[in-house]
Amino acid sequence: MNLTYSGKLDTNKWNFEVRNQWYNNELQATTNLQENAKVEDGVLKITALKRVKVEKNILQLELELIKLIIYKD
Repeated sequence: MNLTYSGKLDTNKWNFEVRNQWYNNELQATTNLQENAKVEDGVLKITALKRVKVEKNILQLELELIKLIIYKD
């Protein structure tokens, strides 16, 4: 797919798949935050951002990643 623009992803063509499941014996979480992905000079750039999560009095750092699925026209 040729990315000939810059800015946010076109959500009519791109989908953020969000799920929290176990893979490779690790809990993995994905996100649909637009700030994690952008197109710049025709290149898709994905940025992993650290998020702090407090659960059951345990402070955990969680790395949220994006899994993008391309839908063909």
